[in-house]
Amino acid sequence: MRVLLFRFSAMGDVALLVPVIHSFLETYQNVELIVFTKKAYINIFPAHPRLKIIGFDFKAKGSSFLDLFRASLAIKPHIVLDLHAVLRTYFLGFLLSIWGKKVFTLKKERKKRKSVLAGGPSLKPVSSKYLEVFHLAGFPFSFQVPVLRNFYDHKTVKINAIGIAPFAAHKTKIWDLANYQAIFTHFQKTNPNTVFYVFGGGKNEKQIIDNSFLSYKNVVNTIGTLSLTDELSLMSSLKVVLSMDSANMHLAYLCGVPVLSIWGSTKSTAGFSLPEHAAYPRVEDQELSCRPCSIYGNTPCHRGDHACMKNVSAGQVIKMLETFI
Repeated sequence: MRVLLFRFSAMGDVALLVPVIHSFLETYQNVELIVFTKKAYINIFPAHPRLKIIGFDFKAKGSSFLDLFRASLAIKPHIVLDLHAVLRTYFLGFLLSIWGKKVFTLKKERKKRKSVLAGGPSLKPVSSKYLEVFHLAGFPFSFQVPVLRNFYDHKTVKINAIGIAPFAAHKTKIWDLANYQAIFTHFQKTNPNTVFYVFGGGKNEKQIIDNSFLSYKNVVNTIGTLSLTDELSLMSSLKVVLSMDSANMHLAYLCGVPVLSIWGSTKSTAGFSLPEHAAYPRVEDQELSCRPCSIYGNTPCHRGDHACMKNVSAGQVIKMLETFI
């Protein structure tokens, strides 16, 4: 049997799909799975003999909606799983259903997400929502958090190595960079063998890190220097990764390393957090009544002081990092 699956973005949501499909393929030995995703995300998925990843760049020639539809038909799937659930994939699923394909679509439950902002109940994790679609399609299975560390190559790091992912897609999810300077200074004095590797971002972020942390000998800026494959390889060898609520939090989780995440305007109750586990602690101000004020972090702070992030101190984070090294 051949199953076709759509999930194009965002990177964190694609990363959350990896343990689900890994468990699916281990449970159903006679199924071939083809995943359509963004071209940039291909290397997130560990190799598997019955898994094929096809990348699309919708800005490039040969990756239009019509090309996507033709590629979908050419695969001749028995079942189609739409785990993206946006207008483009809704329409694609509709066309494929006309051609006799069985299509099952993720329910995003946007109204329930909005209720979280008003103090409503926690939502199911995104990975569990993915699982529901597989179940609906006739593939019941359960999954526990698999140790995917062995699927990624490891760089040998013989010292205390900590990953830092200071950026996120939205400003309200970014902790003040001055806090990291306090962390670097502390470890230079107390544990000089500790090295911090900075991940995540583009040219602007690379320049910001170079300008902000250039004087610290225990900081290595990897932004713009590593492929995604090499980034996963390096992450797999770290003691812990300190991350915002961002894609790098999920990538580090896939690498099987402890993750310490900082949360501000967003909250884990919206379903985008890592599993509740000692290896994935969160730092957040749980007393602020205005949290969460955003599901994705794209809403400006209505207080104007960004208290949710400012109330997280470097001292708090240092104490938690020290428990990992």
